[in-house]
Amino acid sequence: MARISIIGSGTVASIVGKGLRKLRNEVVFFDIDEKRVKPQRL
Repeated sequence: MARISIIGSGTVASIVGKGLRKLRNEVVFFDIDEKRVKPQRL
């Protein structure tokens, strides 16, 4: 398991993050707009 940080929470980052999460990694999103990050917590 790896701890992965993703900067940005747009469409591509969201898909990549979900894929990494399925591979049992810990994924954290960072974005300047906090409203976009909260719904994406995996």
